[in-house]
Amino acid sequence: MQLNDVPGLLPGPAQPGRRAVVQQLLSALRTGQLQAGTRLPSARELARQWAVPRSAVDDAYAQLVSEGLIERRVGSGSFVRSLAEHGELLKAAPATAARDPTPFTETLPLLRPLATDIDHFPMAAWKRHLRRAIGNQRDPLSYGPPAGLESLRVATARFLRLTRSIDCAPEQILIVNSAMHAIELIAQVLLEPGAQVAVEDPGFPGVLRVLRQAHLNVVPVPVDEQGFDVAAAARLAPNAAAYYLHPLNQYPTGWRTGAERRRALLERADAAGAWIIEGDHMAEISPRGEQPAALWRRDRAARVLYVGTFNGCMFPSLRLAFVLLPESLVPVFKAVRGMMGDHSPVAMQAALASFIDAGQLGTHLRQLRTLYDGRRRALCAGVAQQLGARAQLGPTGAGVHACLHLPADVPDQAVAAALATRGVEVSALSALCALPRGLNGLVLGYGGSDEAQIAQALAIVKEVVDATRLAKPELSAW
Repeated sequence: MQLNDVPGLLPGPAQPGRRAVVQQLLSALRTGQLQAGTRLPSARELARQWAVPRSAVDDAYAQLVSEGLIERRVGSGSFVRSLAEHGELLKAAPATAARDPTPFTETLPLLRPLATDIDHFPMAAWKRHLRRAIGNQRDPLSYGPPAGLESLRVATARFLRLTRSIDCAPEQILIVNSAMHAIELIAQVLLEPGAQVAVEDPGFPGVLRVLRQAHLNVVPVPVDEQGFDVAAAARLAPNAAAYYLHPLNQYPTGWRTGAERRRALLERADAAGAWIIEGDHMAEISPRGEQPAALWRRDRAARVLYVGTFNGCMFPSLRLAFVLLPESLVPVFKAVRGMMGDHSPVAMQAALASFIDAGQLGTHLRQLRTLYDGRRRALCAGVAQQLGARAQLGPTGAGVHACLHLPADVPDQAVAAALATRGVEVSALSALCALPRGLNGLVLGYGGSDEAQIAQALAIVKEVVDATRLAKPELSAW
């Protein structure tokens, strides 16, 4: 069957993207125009027939594969699967399914830091796992084990081996709700009020709030192109009981802590009996070959606590994260977690465990790496085209954010405020510094914006940057 022979399937020129391709294919499935066993055209051929980008068709096919609607047979092509078990997905009225969201300038802000893609999440597959988890009439209604379901801890250990080459026992994993929840728990169990905690600067504002609410003496430590400055930490926080950093994917700068500083930090923590809290946000979607080993893997003194989250690679409302603990700390953390009484939802844990075990999280991560790589390239190209030498883009090798460093005569907070009125939500780099450091730039997120949106947003950034500078003609040239 040739899809261009099916009436009503051809997308209009105003809808060239992946969403339009998915909705057209879903419409054909619902109406019976595409029957089980139908061989679909290749992505290249369908893109030619429909006059849409090849990437839009590739992404659409990948989404439908992950949702079990089509299957790819090596050497044969893509085929429609039996649709008997997908009735819920296909019941949606075609008119509703085909309705596109309002233009992006009227909905979610663009370039929002830390925003991730949820349009490509395989919701139909996730619903199947969640329905099975809820199908157990009793277990989902109970609190569950304080450390988290055993099935999820086993799946998480396997996940860490595959994504970060970390070998650990499931018993060392504690399931929590978020990275901030993990930090709060660590502070409560390990740190006395008034203790010094050295924290990377700039960084996540929420980390400072959580640690200060625990009545700790938080000491900001500068981050530079070589990452966490261990020598500065020794000067500024000589009695540190703990260190908090993201050595792989530092937010907001993107700078990574080099091997020499990693060794120095591990040695210092060992000698002083201090703890290292290692955050590893979005490490699983970093391009292959660009991931240095986690500090946890190099720790020989059992001083590192590794904090990770599934919320970034799945969806924000999942609220499931984890702490990887040294063996000696497992009993006390389980006891305190139990006393707090805020166990993570059992049904969501069970669904996530089976989602991982079925290989569907791995498939989703492969899609995300491809998706984010395209958006990362669009960001780099757009910055070069729109801003040229007037601004410098920092590292883009990890996470879904990048820092655009501005000249000193273009104040980042003024630019960020002006961009917010134009539907572009970025963070001012200087506002994320606990101490004045002279850093001046914009933190851009590309996870929640597609290539076309990134290009349009960067055109707005150029206008605002130029206007902000032109408002100060007395300042030096670029």
